[in-house]
Amino acid sequence: MNTGVLIFSGYNQRAVISFCRFAEKNNILYFIIAQSLSDTIFLTEYKRKVLCIRKNNNFDNDDFIYYKSKTGLTNLIILPSTEFLNRFILKERKSLETLGFIIPLCNEEVYIKISDKKEFSTICKNADIMIPNEYVSDNLQYPFVAKPLKYISNNNLIQKPVIIHNKKEYQHFNKTYNFDDFYLQEYIYGQSIYLLLYINSNSNYSIYSQKNLIQQSCGLSIIAAESSDHYKSNEFIKYYKLLKELGFFGLIMIEVRGDNFNFKMIEANPRLWGPSQLILDADMDLFYKFCYDYNLINNIPKLNYKEGIKYFWSGGIYLDNRDNKEIAFHDYTKNDFFDNYSCLTKNDIYLADDTMQLFLKERGK
Repeated sequence: MNTGVLIFSGYNQRAVISFCRFAEKNNILYFIIAQSLSDTIFLTEYKRKVLCIRKNNNFDNDDFIYYKSKTGLTNLIILPSTEFLNRFILKERKSLETLGFIIPLCNEEVYIKISDKKEFSTICKNADIMIPNEYVSDNLQYPFVAKPLKYISNNNLIQKPVIIHNKKEYQHFNKTYNFDDFYLQEYIYGQSIYLLLYINSNSNYSIYSQKNLIQQSCGLSIIAAESSDHYKSNEFIKYYKLLKELGFFGLIMIEVRGDNFNFKMIEANPRLWGPSQLILDADMDLFYKFCYDYNLINNIPKLNYKEGIKYFWSGGIYLDNRDNKEIAFHDYTKNDFFDNYSCLTKNDIYLADDTMQLFLKERGK
């Protein structure tokens, strides 16, 4: 088999390390391009797989030619690990495929429709999928979320959603950002659920779900979650049907929030997601199907999906505490956290032999 996987590390690192573990378990050939000498991949066992270090944070085709020449392989699949990477390889798809790279993503037009928050929100609304209420400046109800209309603004900036709790924060937002780059949506309380899918080019699919329990402040990374049965609801199968109609294929995570199966679509990320370790620990077949479709493995084992399996990234708590930020709980309490702590620590993503240095680094040791 003259095919391998090219992995860019340094961003979305927990997802990257999860895939490295999967590749090691299944004898998949892979190569890592480190972001810099300070990339935390060098604090893991996977440093032995680093092929080279990026010269800067941008991408260009000459770099990819160099990476491929270093591997000696005919074909290289680029792992779709970050939005920035995915946008580049879609834009340069024709030239990269000519060079022997395999791009495991749908076409660029479909990808952008799903990834850009405002456009996908409109698509869902037109498909009778509930979305949060939208606000204009004269009918605000706190808290709300200011979301970028597009991944890249008209001023060529990459911006993230901003949670706004009161008038003072709103005034600060207006002074800091270009208001025309954002739209405003109500903040949804209750359960936070990730729908996790892999859809291939023939529209065959697998779907699972996780219930998010703890999240970093400002809507950043998930700290704790558990595999769930929400995906079984007919309410969520409609997302697959919509993606199929749009012509999407690939790995994707869709966040929904709400209660009692009265959920609203928050956003979609057609790439690897942070808590990807749960794919391995809960015996989801998403990576298996992805790798099988791209001839990285010869068969898909029969797996028995396990509900209630925990995901935990304790480093997220330490980092927020260090920065005097407050973590967020979703349909979960501090008492729940203390009651489940021993169970969570058994599945701490970095509390393992292959990442112990990184585990200690996040604690300042």
